Amino acid sequence: KAPGADAPPEEQKLELGPDEFMVTLAMHEGVKLGLDVDWKDGRTLYIKKVLDGVVATWNKDNKDKGIQTGDRVIAINGHFDDPKAMLNECKTQKRLQLLVRTTRDLAAGKAAKAAAAAAPEAKKAPDAEAMLERKLAQQPKTKPPPKVTPKPVEFIATLDMAGQSTLGIEVDWGDGRTLYVKGVFTGAVAEWNRQRPAEYAVAAGARILAVNGYADNPETMASLCRELCAAQAAVQLRV
Repeated sequence: KAPGADAPPEEQKLELGPDEFMVTLAMHEGVKLGLDVDWKDGRTLYIKKVLDGVVATWNKDNKDKGIQTGDRVIAINGHFDDPKAMLNECKTQKRLQLLVRTTRDLAAGKAAKAAAAAAPEAKKAPDAEAMLERKLAQQPKTKPPPKVTPKPVEFIATLDMAGQSTLGIEVDWGDGRTLYVKGVFTGAVAEWNRQRPAEYAVAAGARILAVNGYADNPETMASLCRELCAAQAAVQLRV
């Protein structure tokens, strides 16, 4: 930065109005303040024009707190309501602290500056989302887990043939080992199903693996079913 644009760390703590701001300048030998002022009101320094000098340098580096034509310096180094004392400070002091009052909307300037500062952050969010989407797209697609065929439920159905004359099922033994249930009709099996949950029902599509302990010979199992029904003896089906 050029001479005069550096603000010292210490500043007077003042309650500033919404139309006021503080400017701190460092004066060096051979450098002008660069202000054309008028003090006809006897209290302030009215800025008629900004010339080359320390103030112009300050304006370049502090656009939101730039001193412009039409502003008023209402205090310099704590001197209020005394234009001559303020001018004397400008001539004799190497550090100037100007309290400036303006007709500009300072709040709008601050809001615009905040919006400009937030713009890069707002841009980062969609950029980050786009980057994440690209990374996800580049990852190898995982194959869905293979479908697991549920293991058939196996249970024992013990049928009471008292008062029943038939099992009430139509079977087929094309596989040579089991009795495949093609249909269920009125009979002992239907009565069993009525009193049991669905997972223990002898339904169409089920396979009878054994009858009263006899297995792997469907013709013998079918013949045994007929004999037990005729004798109204208990029939035990492994399904």
